[in-house]
Amino acid sequence: MLMLFLRPSSVLLIWVIQLLQVPLVSSFCLRRAVNQRPCVWCPQRPPLLATPNPSSQSTMTTTTNPEAATTDPVEYLGSMETLMAEYDPILLFASRLLPSTTVRAQAGALYAWCRRLDEICDQVGADPVDTQRALKNWQERFDALTSGHPVDELDAALTACFASMPGLTVEPFEDMMAGMRDDAVPARRVANMAELEHYAYQVAGTVGLMLLPLLQAPIQQAREPAICLGQAIQLVNILR
Repeated sequence: MLMLFLRPSSVLLIWVIQLLQVPLVSSFCLRRAVNQRPCVWCPQRPPLLATPNPSSQSTMTTTTNPEAATTDPVEYLGSMETLMAEYDPILLFASRLLPSTTVRAQAGALYAWCRRLDEICDQVGADPVDTQRALKNWQERFDALTSGHPVDELDAALTACFASMPGLTVEPFEDMMAGMRDDAVPARRVANMAELEHYAYQVAGTVGLMLLPLLQAPIQQAREPAICLGQAIQLVNILR
């Protein structure tokens, strides 16, 4: 399966590192490119994301009824960070450098959804029929959470993101799941470069689209650069 190249949750980790890095590390500052305005780490420039106000940060609570989801993903930050600590502790460390608790929670909600989708597709030796069945169930869970009926706290965190981030749409999530379904077949082969680029969009470019509202980027101007960065990450990893 092609998904062995790079997990979507790993792509999200690379995006977070790119979000955090200073321009001296790389001549390409993504946030300046996609926003066409100064970023928080560029010298003598105003911040892209507002500096958090400690007095306004929410206290983490545990929600026993996920259908009583709030519109604040911070309510579920504890569950998301538990998942990160288990599977991707480097991402957990990097996420704590993000500029506010809200941004951490939003990134965590996207990570939790991608991470659990990864687990469906990365079962070594799994029967493609079983994987397709699991993906169908995951699609139904996604439909439920976008309708305001999340199954658990991690789903509720993404429901809260959809409620609180107007620029977040179902498109990249649907496209990523379509890519997973296309990949869950015996001995898949890619016919040409166009098909490979489309696959790279489905499993990595979509992560860029998910993160644009979090970056507070102008969606239409930033859409193509976001997709291209995700595709590039995937293609470079394949070449490695």
